[in-house]
Parts: sequence; C-alpha cells; structure tokens
Amino acid sequence: MGKDIKMLVSFLAITLVLLTSGCAGNFRYTIPDVSLQSQGAEFSIDKKLNIKVNLCLSDELRATKHGDAIQLGEQLAKNSQELSKMLFESIEVTKIPIKSEVQQIDAILTPKVSVIERSLGATALSESIFTIVMEWKLEDADNNIIWVDSIKGEGRESTGNIFNHKSKMEQQIKELLKDLFSRSFRSIKESPEIRRFAAQKDTQKGGVLK
Repeated sequence: MGKDIKMLVSFLAITLVLLTSGCAGNFRYTIPDVSLQSQGAEFSIDKKLNIKVNLCLSDELRATKHGDAIQLGEQLAKNSQELSKMLFESIEVTKIPIKSEVQQIDAILTPKVSVIERSLGATALSESIFTIVMEWKLEDADNNIIWVDSIKGEGRESTGNIFNHKSKMEQQIKELLKDLFSRSFRSIKESPEIRRFAAQKDTQKGGVLK
C-alpha cells in the first residue's frame, strides 16, 4: 500500500509540473537532434532514386507541436530533408510546390503530420507512449499521385518522476523520431510505385541510377 501511495504522489507531482509549466508557457523540452545518417544500416540504400524531387516543407509541418512544451516541427523538417537526400539523387526544398514552368522537376514529395498524441502512464514506472502519424505523398510534376502512405512512429519510455521526467521525455522523443523516419525510409525505398516511376524517368533521361 505504501509503495502505491508513493507512486501516486510521484505521478501527481509530475502531472502538476507539466500542467503548470505548460500554462506558464516558459517550459520547453529539448528536442534531440537525431541524425539519420548515424543510425546505421536501416538508413542505407544501394542506389539512389535518379529523380529530381521538390520536397515541400510547409509552415504547418514546421509548426508541429504537442502542447507548448514539445516543439517538434523544425526537427521533423530537418529529418525529412535528410531522408530525402539519402533516397533521391536531387532535391529542391521549398514551402510550396514549384511550378513546372518555373523549374523542371520530376516529382513533388510532401510530408504532413496527421496525428500527434501522447499517453501518460498511470505511475512513474508505467509506460508512456508518444505517437506521430506522418502522411507522405509523392506526385509527378502534373500533380498526379504516384504514391501515398501513412507512417506511424512511436516512442516508448517510463513516465518518470518529478526528478527524471525531463530526461525520460527527451529519450522518448529520440526513439519516436528514429522509429518514424526509419519506417518512412523503408516505405519509400521499397515502394514499387516509386521504383517504377524512377525507372521510367531514368529511361527517358537515358541515364543510369547512381
């Protein structure tokens, strides 16, 4: 019974800290700067897709957050750009799609967050789950959809107490980003629709995948 009371007090304390910090508007978690290139074989590809992609990173994506304390948008944009550079031979980053008459591109890739939510564990030792669902859409220069997929990423960690909840949360964010972008990388890399489109473009250009 005594142990249960201690856990309850710990949970209430961390909840109070989170609520009051959020209301005060002066508390921010540090968002880990996760580099995809340092994550190993799960982010490797034998041959880049030989297409020129316009990566659209909207203001809405860059503003992604969970409450005021977890500002994720800029890191999502950074990792989206890093992922695209690893997969495609050439990318051009803009906020809105490039018009075909302005600059020649092969495809437009747009990431968009459709779900962001976090469940808080009942005690300091209980598991907390942070979830993001990102929709990826690839269109050709005439806005015909080539491929679309919704990727769910999760970060799981114990909720923590008043002393360690911050480090627990930041570790959870790190795991979430790694999971989200490793799944996104794999989905794009293995997509038969994207491979087929890239092969058609490569044939038209008379080139070879590098």
